[in-house]
Amino acid sequence: MKLTAHAQRVVEDKGFDPEAIRAVWENPAVTYPSHRHPGQHKRIGGGLCLACDDATGVVITVFVDHEVTPLRPDQVDAAARKWAKKNGFL
Repeated sequence: MKLTAHAQRVVEDKGFDPEAIRAVWENPAVTYPSHRHPGQHKRIGGGLCLACDDATGVVITVFVDHEVTPLRPDQVDAAARKWAKKNGFL
C-alpha cells in the first residue's frame, strides 16, 4: 500500500492509525467507484474512507466516512456548491 504525500499529511495531521488504514486498504467492507472523480474508487471500513487510484491502488486521501464538512476553498464548482447548500454550509 502506498500513500500520496497529501494522504500521508492527512494521516499525520488527523492522527489516523496507519494500521487501521492498511486494514481498510487490504480488506474493505465496501468498495465503489468515485462518483466525482473518474479513475478513483473508495474503500470503506472501520469508520474510514480511502480514496484510491484505480490504476495503481495508491491512496490519494483518507477521511472519516460520512463526516460532513464545509467546502474547502478549492471546491468552487457547481456540484460542490449545490452539495454545500443542501447540507447547510452556504
